Amino acid sequence: MKPLRISFVGTGNVSWHLSDALFQAGHHIQEFAGRNLEQAEICARRVEAEPLGSSALLSAQVDLIFLCISDGAIASVAQQIPKGPAALVHCSGAQPLLQMPDRPTGVFYPLQTIRREKRLHWPSLPIFVEGSDMECTALLFDLASQLSQEVAMLQSEERKKLHLAGVFASNFVNFSWLLARDLCHNAGVDPELLHPLMEETLAKCLELGPEQAMTGPAYRNDIQSLEAHRALLSGQPGLLEVYNALSKAIQQRFSNTSDYGS
Repeated sequence: MKPLRISFVGTGNVSWHLSDALFQAGHHIQEFAGRNLEQAEICARRVEAEPLGSSALLSAQVDLIFLCISDGAIASVAQQIPKGPAALVHCSGAQPLLQMPDRPTGVFYPLQTIRREKRLHWPSLPIFVEGSDMECTALLFDLASQLSQEVAMLQSEERKKLHLAGVFASNFVNFSWLLARDLCHNAGVDPELLHPLMEETLAKCLELGPEQAMTGPAYRNDIQSLEAHRALLSGQPGLLEVYNALSKAIQQRFSNTSDYGS
């Protein structure tokens, strides 16, 4: 595809990596707009773009404007951008396609937890696209295909369900590890002792699937161990509630299994 003229709104982790990837792919990053002009200057400098302190200053003479901002700000910021032919594209998994009758809109959703300090391996990163018309959808699909080998079109409702699945697979798992760390600290034990278990749990889940990888007292319906754990958590009602909810869910899901883990 021919090089595109692209502007960015937002100076967070997604725009940091996506702008660089598109710049390296040969596209022209024209502007970087952010509430913090200093941060916009840092982002703009590495992709030879012009920094702007407000999205209202964006040029209309571009092909795409990426809105890499918080979900709650997408609709309001989109209204501030000067009218023009550029498609407005957000990168949220949870938000629907923008409905703007005077211009095309789209979604460019990379399914990954992103931090600025770690480079992304774009070829294996799933990217899901959606456009308000066939032309915009095709443009975003081709653009994503320049970065990744895992590109698919996905409508808003399905993308929201995928985002929810991602919360379970990433955020809730990470929070469980945080709770495990706290329990170790309370016991005077180094939480790094859990790292081999954490690594093997993920590896086994990816290799065998979550059903075959499941183990533990709730899966085995080991009432004695469950009650012992509850006694340890008796002084932490919030954590006990989490433990009981997860244990009950596991017991219900695997109540008919005959192949117990260890």
